[in-house]
Amino acid sequence: ESEVKNIREELVVGEKYDNENAIIEVVPGAGGQEASLFAEEVFHFYIQYCQDRGCDIEIVEETKQALNKSSKSIASSGLTKGIVKILSDNPSYQVFRLLKYESGVHRVQRVPVTGTK
Repeated sequence: ESEVKNIREELVVGEKYDNENAIIEVVPGAGGQEASLFAEEVFHFYIQYCQDRGCDIEIVEETKQALNKSSKSIASSGLTKGIVKILSDNPSYQVFRLLKYESGVHRVQRVPVTGTK
């Protein structure tokens, strides 16, 4: 097992900022209320993911919007913008390395919880 670990470390060379903290920003894309609900789920997913790995989090901004009252959603609001700092005093956590490839667009394809039948 230690040989596998050594090979893995050699193949995945660390980079300059791997031991630094990270900031994540989540904003909804096109899709109105459903996009706002999905953005909120993604935001809280990242918070839980980092906490489960022993990192501290600091929510810098969490802006929500009220959902349309005619919506079938059980949620009353969705995220319009969320920014969170992921912190660790322990360099072995490598916060930036954990999250550096998390960028771009996340797309959801599901039956909208805000839709009507």
